[in-house]
Amino acid sequence: MQDSPSTLRVRENQRRSRARRKDLLESLQKRVREFELQGVQATLEMQQAARKVAQENQQLRRLLALHGVSREEVESFLRSVDQPNAAECCPTTGPEPRVPSLTCTPQRTVAPSVPDTTLSPRNSVAQGPRTCPLPTAASVTGGRYLTSCETAASIIVEMSGHKDRELVRAALGCKSKEDCKVKNTTVLQVMGEL
Repeated sequence: MQDSPSTLRVRENQRRSRARRKDLLESLQKRVREFELQGVQATLEMQQAARKVAQENQQLRRLLALHGVSREEVESFLRSVDQPNAAECCPTTGPEPRVPSLTCTPQRTVAPSVPDTTLSPRNSVAQGPRTCPLPTAASVTGGRYLTSCETAASIIVEMSGHKDRELVRAALGCKSKEDCKVKNTTVLQVMGEL
């Protein structure tokens, strides 16, 4: 018995439908595998970025400690940033200014500067000359929570890659050419803004 043309057509349509369904299923499975691989890759990249940020945070905390910023000050600042409605960690008087709050008073007597420590030539050839300024006597004796404006500007310029030291000094609130003192929390604030 021979199949009628309509029966042959139905079988052919069913065969094509099964083939299309199979192709579609394989395509969807392939896409799911690709998305899973992309998800794994994104997770790995996120973990690497998190490790890098954690390492940078440790290095920044060490640098801040070298410049006289205590761990408690850093923690207090971070808490105040996490809670934008909370009072500042270092309260100020009067209305809140647009420029960060600071105590910047010109000093007539400038403490003797400590020479910068320079990296050895063999280490600095590939990266160019770099200096690592040591904390000045003014930053140690000038107050427990204050830093020399010059030292603060140096830290911010070095860490942020900002080129304009005078703009950084202005952001710190140091208007005169004389060295003055700024709150360590102000240094952290300006550092976060640049």
